[in-house]
Amino acid sequence: MIILLHGQDSYRLKKKLKDILEQSKKESKGNLYLKRFSSKDFDFEEFKNEYQSTPLFLEKKFLILENLSATDALKEVISFLKKQSDFKNTIVFYEESVLEEGSLLLKFVKKNGISFKFELLEEGELIKWIKEEFKKYKVEIDSSIASTLVEFFGNDLWLLSNEIRKIVLLSLNKGRITPESITHLVRTKLETDIFQTIEAISSQNKDKALRFLYRHIEQGDSPFYLLSMLRLQITNLLIVKELVQKGFPLDVISSKRKLSVFVVRKYIRLSYRFSLESLKKIYWKIFQYEIKIKTGKVDPVLALELLTIEI
Repeated sequence: MIILLHGQDSYRLKKKLKDILEQSKKESKGNLYLKRFSSKDFDFEEFKNEYQSTPLFLEKKFLILENLSATDALKEVISFLKKQSDFKNTIVFYEESVLEEGSLLLKFVKKNGISFKFELLEEGELIKWIKEEFKKYKVEIDSSIASTLVEFFGNDLWLLSNEIRKIVLLSLNKGRITPESITHLVRTKLETDIFQTIEAISSQNKDKALRFLYRHIEQGDSPFYLLSMLRLQITNLLIVKELVQKGFPLDVISSKRKLSVFVVRKYIRLSYRFSLESLKKIYWKIFQYEIKIKTGKVDPVLALELLTIEI
């Protein structure tokens, strides 16, 4: 079986892979051989040998090929697979970007397997997804509550799923969930501290920035959540700076970003300490560390420390 999973939505991408893997384990009664191949150190001969060899006492192989679409090795892999009389093993092409129609990999999979595309959810789809997540905890919410969460966290499903779990747990003690209670629960104090962390970084006071982050880690906040909140603040800072440079007035920026005028003023003051290019570089570094954390390539706390030092 040939399967292609591709898209920018890493949360649903990873969940689909997990679901397919669990189903394969169930069908093979636990007798499944799993092997991952990354584009960073991909060896075609190793893949070929893995595909052709028969594992002892195991019925099926489950081979995952990560982000090969932009590599020269992809042609070798496809050429090899085309020569197989049948696909006795499960091959999953796992791509963390949306493949264009007509791309080599997409054309191959359309003829020989199945593909699933996971683009970032738009607002209407997000609201539906949030409602479904609450239903998993046997909690019903209306669209206004889902919209409030979208305003706070956008389409970051990793962050949203984390917040939904916390809201459900806290609501057991607080009672009915309302947009107002969510506003209170989404950690406005943390947002303030993250903003102060960025201020400290802008002043090259790395020790102070790290103290803010360590304090929240000691209080039990997830390092990945802290990283996501850093990205959220940098995103706002970057967009506000771009809008200011384009000559948009304060009230228009406030309306576009759905932020209070007071908050926009804070972002504008802080934006003068950064160039547009430096903000883009910081955003990219945060994004890279989030991927490394999700894939288990770096310890979350270490990622926060390195990021703070590097920027």
